[in-house]
Amino acid sequence: MLSDSRRKSSGQRAQARQQAQLQQVQDESLSNFLEQQELESVGIRHETFGPVFEPETLDSEQTQSPEIRHLPFHEGPQSAAQSTEVTPGLDSNIDELRLTAQFIEALKSATLEKSNMDPEDIKRLREAPPHPLVDTSDRHFIKALRTFIATINASEETYNGVRAAQKACYPDDPFLSFYQIKRQVEIITGVSPIFHDMCVNSCVGFTGPLDLLDTCLKCKEPRYHAGTIKGCRQFLTIPIGSVLQAFYRSDETAGLMHYLEEISEQILQQAAKNGGKLLEYNDTACGMEHLNAWMTKKFRKGDISLQLSIDGAQLYRDKESDCWIFIWIIHNLSPKFRKTKKL
Repeated sequence: MLSDSRRKSSGQRAQARQQAQLQQVQDESLSNFLEQQELESVGIRHETFGPVFEPETLDSEQTQSPEIRHLPFHEGPQSAAQSTEVTPGLDSNIDELRLTAQFIEALKSATLEKSNMDPEDIKRLREAPPHPLVDTSDRHFIKALRTFIATINASEETYNGVRAAQKACYPDDPFLSFYQIKRQVEIITGVSPIFHDMCVNSCVGFTGPLDLLDTCLKCKEPRYHAGTIKGCRQFLTIPIGSVLQAFYRSDETAGLMHYLEEISEQILQQAAKNGGKLLEYNDTACGMEHLNAWMTKKFRKGDISLQLSIDGAQLYRDKESDCWIFIWIIHNLSPKFRKTKKL
């Protein structure tokens, strides 16, 4: 019983850390928005941009000005080769190899609809609506947003308590509920998490070929609370597409996303003046692979250069505590904005 209690307590602490990390990401995304509100009451600008995922649809002669472009996200059609190719290992007698092959097969047929992503978020990601879905100039929205951020390190009950006190004094006040303001924050920042069940002991995530299991494949612990279909523990994923769209929601940040285009042209001009040599190698834009892609128009104006950096770590010296840490790096931004070091 003590072991079960410790496991549950550990799972609850892990979920609390995940929620705190998610709130921190959303809070950082809103910081610029709040600073602007101090200067003007009209809220963030009402332009909405969509990221480019299909470079072949772009005109190579586009200008570099951050003008509004309605560029929706599309999932590319599966090629005939992909649909007929048989993944090696599916009939293997080695359990780990067979499971790996099953995950590869699941990735081949992966869609947003199978991802646990909210249908509203899927629609917004694909359509990239040209008009804002949140009226950020509304004073009642600003009030709820400031309350939400002020209580971000507290519990949901704290926000509800503030809202109840306000409603008791002003019954007609359209004070947004916790769920309503949270959803609107997700729309503004693009930070909209996807939740999946996982083993209480962190053995596996119940995704892909493990999605239909009721118990852990390794430790045999139950997936759900007794008598329910509510997972005992969950992990969250923040899809990058919605976050990229959030960078194009104001002309200021959209302009910053043109750095890679501008610096690529400058580097090529510099090389042309110096016999094909660069005076300084100070950024990933100086790399030959990128420059070749830029010159051959495999990478064009409006495309997004995205890097995934991932590494494993053991948190404790004398205890098994493996974990994987990954970050997204958006190379369209200059190094000044791409990376932030906090002391």
